[in-house]
Amino acid sequence: MIKKSLVVNDDAISLLIASKMLKKAGFSGEIVTADNGKNALAYFSEIIGKGEDCFEQAPEFVFLDLYMPIMNGWDFLKIFSEKYASLFPATRVVIVSSTADREDLMQLEKYVVVSDFICTPMTLGKLEDIKKRYVLISEMGIDALHHQLQVN
Repeated sequence: MIKKSLVVNDDAISLLIASKMLKKAGFSGEIVTADNGKNALAYFSEIIGKGEDCFEQAPEFVFLDLYMPIMNGWDFLKIFSEKYASLFPATRVVIVSSTADREDLMQLEKYVVVSDFICTPMTLGKLEDIKKRYVLISEMGIDALHHQLQVN
């Protein structure tokens, strides 16, 4: 089971809806929220500050809005990739956006931490697909999954 997810969005209603959808889907045991990229990075810094044993406290998924004030999702991705990704290798980022701009999608490809893109609205079906892929990769291992996909 996925232990923890972090939802990052500046819109309080979007945070509430995403949290409720994650709960309804049984996506993760705990859901944490941040209202901008700066506060999301501060959350990861707090985990680091708790010591090595606390790295398992990191969220396995970050559901990230790209366009926010204070610190947007792009800046979060850049800093997280440079400073935190190697410390939290199990954390995956899912972009949640109302726009599926082709340039944005191409730009996202350079971020290894980005595992999925959800064009809003977030649905139970989309969350279930992400969860199934995550569980499959976790149980099989990435090499076995890659081999399985080549065979089929």
